[in-house]
Amino acid sequence: MSVKSQAKNAAKKGAKLWAAKKGFQWTGSLLKWGAIAGVGYLGFKLAKKTMDNSEKGVH
Repeated sequence: MSVKSQAKNAAKKGAKLWAAKKGFQWTGSLLKWGAIAGVGYLGFKLAKKTMDNSEKGVH
Protein backbone atom coordinates (compact mmCIF):
# COMPACT_ATOMS: atom_id res chain seq x y z
CA MET A 1 0.00 0.00 0.00
CA SER A 2 1.15 3.43 -0.74
CA VAL A 3 1.25 6.21 1.78
CA LYS A 4 -1.58 7.96 -0.06
CA SER A 5 -3.94 4.97 0.19
CA GLN A 6 -2.99 4.40 3.84
CA ALA A 7 -3.80 8.03 4.62
CA LYS A 8 -7.10 7.71 2.76
CA ASN A 9 -8.05 4.57 4.71
CA ALA A 10 -7.08 6.19 8.00
CA ALA A 11 -9.21 9.23 7.16
CA LYS A 12 -12.21 7.01 6.32
CA LYS A 13 -11.85 5.07 9.57
CA GLY A 14 -11.49 8.30 11.53
CA ALA A 15 -14.60 9.76 9.91
CA LYS A 16 -16.60 6.60 10.70
CA LEU A 17 -15.42 6.67 14.31
CA TRP A 18 -16.30 10.36 14.63
CA ALA A 19 -19.77 9.77 13.14
CA ALA A 20 -20.40 6.82 15.46
CA LYS A 21 -19.33 8.88 18.47
CA LYS A 22 -21.59 11.78 17.48
CA GLY A 23 -24.48 9.38 16.85
CA PHE A 24 -24.02 7.89 20.31
CA GLN A 25 -23.93 11.35 21.86
CA TRP A 26 -27.15 12.31 20.04
CA THR A 27 -28.84 9.09 21.17
CA GLY A 28 -27.90 9.72 24.79
CA SER A 29 -29.04 13.32 24.56
CA LEU A 30 -32.39 12.36 23.04
CA LEU A 31 -32.94 9.70 25.69
CA LYS A 32 -32.13 12.22 28.42
CA TRP A 33 -34.55 14.83 27.05
CA GLY A 34 -37.20 12.16 26.49
CA ALA A 35 -36.91 11.08 30.12
CA ILE A 36 -37.16 14.68 31.31
CA ALA A 37 -40.25 15.25 29.16
CA GLY A 38 -41.82 12.02 30.43
CA VAL A 39 -41.28 12.95 34.06
CA GLY A 40 -42.68 16.42 33.40
CA TYR A 41 -45.77 14.95 31.74
CA LEU A 42 -46.38 12.53 34.62
CA GLY A 43 -45.98 15.38 37.10
CA PHE A 44 -48.47 17.46 35.12
CA LYS A 45 -50.98 14.59 35.06
CA LEU A 46 -50.62 14.06 38.81
CA ALA A 47 -51.00 17.77 39.56
CA LYS A 48 -54.05 18.03 37.30
CA LYS A 49 -55.66 14.98 38.91
CA THR A 50 -54.99 16.40 42.37
CA MET A 51 -56.47 19.77 41.41
CA ASP A 52 -59.56 18.12 39.87
CA ASN A 53 -60.08 16.03 43.00
CA SER A 54 -59.68 19.03 45.31
CA GLU A 55 -62.27 20.97 43.29
CA LYS A 56 -64.73 18.08 43.64
CA GLY A 57 -64.02 17.74 47.34
CA VAL A 58 -62.56 14.24 46.97
CA HIS A 59 -59.51 13.51 49.11
